[in-house]
Amino acid sequence: MAPRKLIWLDRLRVERAVWSLDQQLDDLPRATRLSTRREVRENLLAAAHDIGTTAALRRIGSSRQLADGYLTAEFGSGPRHSWMAAAYFAGLVPLVLTAALTETQNAFRDRVVAENATATGTYTWDGISHLQRSVALTLEGGSTTSLTGGDWVSQPLVWILWIVGTIVVGRLWPCFPPGASDTPARSRRTDYRPADPSRRISRPRAATNAAMVVSWGLAVPRRAARTVDGARPARRARCG
Repeated sequence: MAPRKLIWLDRLRVERAVWSLDQQLDDLPRATRLSTRREVRENLLAAAHDIGTTAALRRIGSSRQLADGYLTAEFGSGPRHSWMAAAYFAGLVPLVLTAALTETQNAFRDRVVAENATATGTYTWDGISHLQRSVALTLEGGSTTSLTGGDWVSQPLVWILWIVGTIVVGRLWPCFPPGASDTPARSRRTDYRPADPSRRISRPRAATNAAMVVSWGLAVPRRAARTVDGARPARRARCG
């Protein structure tokens, strides 16, 4: 059968599928992510030439399931670290905390003015213990001339909780180098056989890279099948 001719719309659909998958592989190492994206694109285009774009896209399944297969093949099953979750937490906590503490400063000023509408002088407040430094308010005839302090930057406890929270939310503890005795010996074998030898791909890197087998509708990374004829030892999850 002669290869099908792909039009620009077919290639656009393939690129959309590759982009959708790539957006869910942020936690893979950069080199692995790039090679995975390249392999998926090549296999999809090859399958589209053979069986059509619609059939090729249907056979790989959802991008979420495919991404989960690649992440499981790279880091193993179970909870995995997430740089995105850690980044969201690390970025949002200072914003939320700053906004909340600013409101406490304003509440302190409003209380002083409410008690004496023509207050003049400097008023201080110790702030929330261990979360912010003391607040200094200067008034003249009930009007605010200065409002300082109340920030969290100088509070060690806040920094500790912020860092620990980022690690916990992102599950980043595998990113810290283990001791020498805790580092497992990794197998260097690359001659794992797929479950069905008749389903080998003729592409040179198909046996060692996480290439999906779209020609037969197997939307799983090739590395996930390396458990036949002597399963490889479980890998320690590592960071990208």
